[in-house]
Amino acid sequence: MDQITTIGLDLAKRVFQVHGVDGSGRVVVRRQLRRHQVAPFFSKLRRCLIGLEACGTAHHWGRALSALGHDVRLMPPAYAKAYVRRNKTDPADAEAICEAVSRPWMRFVPLKSEAEQAIAAVHRVRERLIGQRTALQNMLRGQLAEFGIVAAKGAWHIKELTGRLEQPGSLPEPLRPVLLGLTQLLAELERQIAAIDARIMAWHKASARSRDRLPNRDTQLNIMSARVIALLAQEKARWPLAGDQLFVDLDLSAANLPPGTRLAIGSAIVEVSEEPHTGCGKFVSRFGIDATTFVNSTLGRELQLRGINARVVQAGAIRVGDVVKKTGVSPS
Repeated sequence: MDQITTIGLDLAKRVFQVHGVDGSGRVVVRRQLRRHQVAPFFSKLRRCLIGLEACGTAHHWGRALSALGHDVRLMPPAYAKAYVRRNKTDPADAEAICEAVSRPWMRFVPLKSEAEQAIAAVHRVRERLIGQRTALQNMLRGQLAEFGIVAAKGAWHIKELTGRLEQPGSLPEPLRPVLLGLTQLLAELERQIAAIDARIMAWHKASARSRDRLPNRDTQLNIMSARVIALLAQEKARWPLAGDQLFVDLDLSAANLPPGTRLAIGSAIVEVSEEPHTGCGKFVSRFGIDATTFVNSTLGRELQLRGINARVVQAGAIRVGDVVKKTGVSPS
């Protein structure tokens, strides 16, 4: 088999699709793998670039393939979708992933360790329990309202309803014990949520990253061209969808504003940082894949169409209509 340099792997529960190319882009392998065949197949290959969509089980397979010596990169599924050339099938998806992972501007998802994935799962379980608690509270409110028993808005007022429910004769007996059962479920959910909160806080206090991590000064302020957002959003009411940005009518290209350039805006002074601003995952869902491809293209990055990051050198007030002035370059 010729040397494979790049592989797109379409993940599944049982049958995986592989699409591999060599250095010239010629297709070398296109095949299916059963779940038990994945690790043996990749263990026989020389180190290569493997692209995966950041979907279910992606981090597990990313860790497994990285342990075999491969360079594994995860991408948001919406970014890879743009490279599907025909009807959506497993082979077409694998080919699209293979093409997308080789793009120089592609935005990748950091690979999570088992510990990071575990704490993320804990947060998801907590969110689900909170949703179940809210659903039970709403059901309890609705049923009691049918008998004229109501309470003010807010979860903390559920105790008032529980107190009324515990009074004998407050409701017809076929219903009252059933609703009392709901209150017991609510109490158990409260207990579980409180226990998870305690575990999260204990993990946070024990984490070296949490203890040592300081706010990133290089991303204190995001600045974006008003002309670019006007083009992407079309309507000014949609500008906030770009996030917490400071919109300015200024050439933000790297040639005009290299890292270290200082800008006076109102009574504040900010300094352009080296931290690239490629946006968050919500940008593609709000403005579309074409807009994301446009701002993150080679030319788009040179012109910094998605915007720039800056650190605050001198705190001050910035108001609509303030003039932006270049004051020089950082002495350091």
